[in-house]
Amino acid sequence: MRRTVAHAADLARAQRRKLYWLILAAALLPLLPILFVTLVNGELSGRGIDAVDIGKNVDTPAFTITAVIHRLIPEENAAELSFTVTVDPAEISDRMRGRDNCATLVVWNRDPDRVTPPQRVQISCRAADGFTYPTTQTGRIALPAYPSVAGFPFDYVHLWPDARVSVDTIFHGATNIRVVKQVPGRVLVNQGDQLNWDLALGRPWTEKVLILISGGWFVLLTLGVGIELLRAKRAPKGWQDMATLAGFLLAAAGLRDLLGVTRSTTTSAFEIIVFLGPLLFLSAILAYRFLAPARTGETSSR
Repeated sequence: MRRTVAHAADLARAQRRKLYWLILAAALLPLLPILFVTLVNGELSGRGIDAVDIGKNVDTPAFTITAVIHRLIPEENAAELSFTVTVDPAEISDRMRGRDNCATLVVWNRDPDRVTPPQRVQISCRAADGFTYPTTQTGRIALPAYPSVAGFPFDYVHLWPDARVSVDTIFHGATNIRVVKQVPGRVLVNQGDQLNWDLALGRPWTEKVLILISGGWFVLLTLGVGIELLRAKRAPKGWQDMATLAGFLLAAAGLRDLLGVTRSTTTSAFEIIVFLGPLLFLSAILAYRFLAPARTGETSSR
């Protein structure tokens, strides 16, 4: 009788556990498509060319400025940008239409140090043969890029450029601004407005998730190897333990390249926690295994 009651109680607990798992799965199931779409969008946005509209004053602007971010230069804390101005002949005055130097594009960086002086490029309002809209493009201009305080892989780069169209020394108001990102592996976000550009280039969520999961598994694997070495009862052999440490170093170096840590110009807390910490932990265990037999021999001889 008691066995029957205990068996029935076990069946009831098993059914409740199954019910709890079903409820949890039903609650998490709608979140999976949202998470998948978010990760895929972040990956596609990071790999491809992305564009952001900073300001749109009018539907048919006289001038449209397109700033293109070509590449980042981490070793110089700089970024290369070029600027293209497209003119709508129907929206400009008759005296400007058809002229080679009808306006001036002024480009500068809103940094407090003023390391980059303003640059001026003459804008042509004369369309090329076969084209309706006149276009003027600058060369590549190196502007300061400010790294964030957040470390790898949550780091991002701030750009504070600015560009205006000047007509008779007065900035033209009917100007739309667009920023195009051509840097692979970065997501473009505008945190400012048309008067105060604040462009941030961060990493896609897919890259962040991959880095965090891989780093976490590497730390857990190192802890498991270290604990097994401590629990081993056999006498330590120099070449075996050295082979273990050498294999760990090779794995760490390969993982650093895979996660893109080597492309960073500075040492981050992530690198210290994931690579330096486990290396010191494993080295301390190997040193303890070498010194423990010597101490045991000294104690027994005494």
